[in-house]
Amino acid sequence: MSETSQATGAKLTFKNPNASAGTLEFIRPANLNAGDAVQGEYLGSMPSRFDQSKQDYKLEEIDDAGNKTGRTLIVNSGGNLGARMAEISVGSLIRIEYKGKQKIKTHTQ
Repeated sequence: MSETSQATGAKLTFKNPNASAGTLEFIRPANLNAGDAVQGEYLGSMPSRFDQSKQDYKLEEIDDAGNKTGRTLIVNSGGNLGARMAEISVGSLIRIEYKGKQKIKTHTQ
């Protein structure tokens, strides 16, 4: 697994060996590549500080073995994430994977 990197768009991993416990990381869809993923315990949502009409989603990161890493992740809403997260209960263990940008097909009459 590669190291976590927001700036370079490198693959996100579930545990960054260079991150100290208790860190907070913001994940923006614009900085992700298809296949990037995070997983953790869903702690709830809050209005985005950049766009009050959208929600951000807070997770306590867990690794593949189910252990807490000590990192808190704030995932900015994008695409259809908001609709999908509406179905998730606080306390659920979730995985969010970015699948890339796709055109939305519309039907015209």
